Amino acid sequence: MAIITYTSNKGNKYTIKDADEIHRGGEGRIMLLTGKPDFVAKLYHSGINTISEQQYNFLTKLDRTLFVVPEELLSDGKGKIAGFTMKYVGKDYFPLSSIFSKNFCTRNNISEALKIQISQKLITSVEYAHRSNIIIGDLNQYNVLVNNKGDVKLIDTDSYESPQHKHSGMLLDDIRDYLYGGKVCKNSDFFALSVLLFYNFTHTHPFKGIHKTYKKMSDRMIQKLPIFLKTPDIKVPKIYKEISDKKLMFRFEELYLQGKRFLMSLSGVAQISGIKKAVPITKITKKDLIITTIVENLNIIDIKFTLEKGLIETSENFIIFDTQNKGYVSKLFTVSKKDYDKIYISSNNILFQKNTDLFYYVSETQIVKLTNITVPETSFISVFEDILLIIDDNVMFSVYMNDIKNNFIRNKRTEVLGKSFTHFTGLTQNTGGIRRIFYNSGKDITNIKLDKSIKEIRQSENVGIVQYLENNSIKNRYFKISGMKSQISDTDLERVYDFAYMPSTKEDGFIFEPADDSIKIVRTQDFKLISTMECELITELSKLQYCKSGIVAWEGNSVYLLNKV
Repeated sequence: MAIITYTSNKGNKYTIKDADEIHRGGEGRIMLLTGKPDFVAKLYHSGINTISEQQYNFLTKLDRTLFVVPEELLSDGKGKIAGFTMKYVGKDYFPLSSIFSKNFCTRNNISEALKIQISQKLITSVEYAHRSNIIIGDLNQYNVLVNNKGDVKLIDTDSYESPQHKHSGMLLDDIRDYLYGGKVCKNSDFFALSVLLFYNFTHTHPFKGIHKTYKKMSDRMIQKLPIFLKTPDIKVPKIYKEISDKKLMFRFEELYLQGKRFLMSLSGVAQISGIKKAVPITKITKKDLIITTIVENLNIIDIKFTLEKGLIETSENFIIFDTQNKGYVSKLFTVSKKDYDKIYISSNNILFQKNTDLFYYVSETQIVKLTNITVPETSFISVFEDILLIIDDNVMFSVYMNDIKNNFIRNKRTEVLGKSFTHFTGLTQNTGGIRRIFYNSGKDITNIKLDKSIKEIRQSENVGIVQYLENNSIKNRYFKISGMKSQISDTDLERVYDFAYMPSTKEDGFIFEPADDSIKIVRTQDFKLISTMECELITELSKLQYCKSGIVAWEGNSVYLLNKV
């Protein structure tokens, strides 16, 4: 294990160990700094052009409330710049791409007002950079971090174009301005900003959807064919949320239909879109599908269904269900959020959380406090079937929900580097430049190497969908874990779906993937589409789960049970 001491341009010395790496990108590694928990270092890979002193001096002008800027240059002892220190963005931040998802916003209480606040700070950031004679360049949804308080941090600032540094021209395809040749300039920042804002407000990229003739996003940009163009040639996804504010919509029309480039403004905008009312359904038979309403007209936050149990979280309550019987779901009881903060279900048991304490449900009149474990205030929790992973700064607890005796629950403590985990978009870890994902092997939690630049992940047992960057393009693909190896499909998906998984053998089964007006059935043996069920209630953003009762679908303010006739 290499341990190297670096000297900063301010005379400070930092000893950095390979084991303290918490993230790795195309240019370098992000390392912890011993004794400075609020800061990290970026160390460049060999062969990468490092930041210059002139660029460093110029970037220090940026507003630190909006930009993560280099604080100290680090020398390798031979007079060469090896990297720099910067402020550590806390683990409560997540990529801007997360709030493009309606379900993520619902689960994390991201309101439209908060989206407007975040969008305004993005606009301010671009305006500030340009006023400082800086071009951002790759202003994409992964280079902007936000939190649920509306704070915004722009990262990778050392790549910005300034009078001292030319931008590399490497951009994510989603935000490259193909109408004007894809060149990096102030106008390309305006275009990239508009794409992020449109995506933020509508859940959809302005040039997504399917066009009969122009299949590539770049061609759609050049031909000025945005998703809101009223033409039968564009198939618009149901998740697209139209912008009702006429002033704001006119600005997007100027950008995408007329080819104008300017700094977006939210002046006079109070509400982005109207609210669609859901159509109530009790029980219907549609072709070969029986649809039964489980709950409706509720402000639903999230759902979680296992084979035997179900949990629906609303803004006020947790509702627990029995799902052991084919064709119907039985409500067991309701718990108020005034009494407990979180509920976790396994195949056999139910756990309640209140502050840092965990409780075991015996009956509605008997709830027992677990005395041999508490949840650290700074930790986060990921659920893998019957095992909870509680991850704090330096320790991970594996909590076996089905193994409880009296007021003791079996758990295992493992020392970890907590800052090497990301969890808002699925649990992943970077260790020594290797990205790892986790799954429940049936007895314990196992981590598996998945050497991709992972941005988001959805997972059920040993199968899932992973989003990663490859050659400046976003890839969404199925994966499965077999033994100690992972396999990624060859087919690109439109997005990361909240799918249901029905196992049929030890390692294979069937994925139920939500689509507009249908559910696609994909076998995990070779990730081939084998069937489609028509269901007009479903959109691409519906959340599907599998249980013994059938397929559970959450859409809007209702949850349904789906079964074949």
